[in-house]
Amino acid sequence: MQFGLKKVFVESRVYIAIAAVLLVAGITAGAVLGNFVLGPITLGGQGSQGGNSLLNQLEQLAQSFHPYTLGGVLFIYSHNLLTAAISCFAGPLLLIAPIGVLAFNGFILGWIGVAAATQKGILFALEGLMPHGIFELTALVLASAAGLRFGIAAIKKAFSNENKPFALKPEFYATLKLFAVAAVLLLIAAMLETFLTPYLLGIQ
Repeated sequence: MQFGLKKVFVESRVYIAIAAVLLVAGITAGAVLGNFVLGPITLGGQGSQGGNSLLNQLEQLAQSFHPYTLGGVLFIYSHNLLTAAISCFAGPLLLIAPIGVLAFNGFILGWIGVAAATQKGILFALEGLMPHGIFELTALVLASAAGLRFGIAAIKKAFSNENKPFALKPEFYATLKLFAVAAVLLLIAAMLETFLTPYLLGIQ
């Protein structure tokens, strides 16, 4: 791979694995506890019982999305790219950003995924989540792994000294490379979510 990506991936494999585990844990927690924590959700209905504010925000985002348009691609891409950037570059803030992004997005995905499978069927859930989700979740894992790596590097730099120096610049460049890959994957995901996913779900 060009630009040293292969080396970056090899060096980041532990962080990628940790990020993947955190995402899976979030999805599992959302699938099991989503209805208890956030309340039940009715797809295509009046939302969750009790007027869940988070669900209302998600519904507002959905209403702002226009399928089969370049505007739809830009809407999804900009939103997901911002999430990835926060997860990636805010890593030095005690690692809260990458862990929080993975846990939150995984929890929401598990919550909505179970609701879709239960109410609309497993095929509906797979068609609605898998085509773009493969690229989107991979990008999220990579961006969060970069955030974890950068965060750990920042901590090492903070405790370094003249006798035990630590170079932060190479870690920052590695973070940029992982984020660049995530950005490309998110663009592919946004295109699929705008043009393919609505078609599979029969949205006109």
